[in-house]
Amino acid sequence: MATDEILDQTKALSRRDFALHVATIAAAAVAAPAALVAEPTQKSAPHAAPAATPREGSPPLPPVDQAEVDAKYDAMIARYGSRLTDEQKTQARQALEFMQRGLEPLRAFPLENADEPGTMFGPLPSGAGPDSEA
Repeated sequence: MATDEILDQTKALSRRDFALHVATIAAAAVAAPAALVAEPTQKSAPHAAPAATPREGSPPLPPVDQAEVDAKYDAMIARYGSRLTDEQKTQARQALEFMQRGLEPLRAFPLENADEPGTMFGPLPSGAGPDSEA
């Protein structure tokens, strides 16, 4: 494959665009109702990756969380599968499972609608602003 062909292929989708699309897909899957992802369909997927084994020493994900990982993975493969190698697909599945484990404690933390953020956004350093003397 010539260098020009490789450059043409890489211009098709930048790393930033890829990350943005994967993050969007992940966010959409997280926002999906649990009822939609609780029962995975039994259709045969031509892009199905080999079953990823959990990392050593870590317990398997609960079925609902595993279904959510599968939905995220299927969405990512449907969009980018032709561009990824089998090794990259396996790494992506492992990354999704790792991130899913981080969601469990976040979702378990009780919040009310009126709870304010722990930090306040301050776009300017303290002392800077229209009221301060320059």
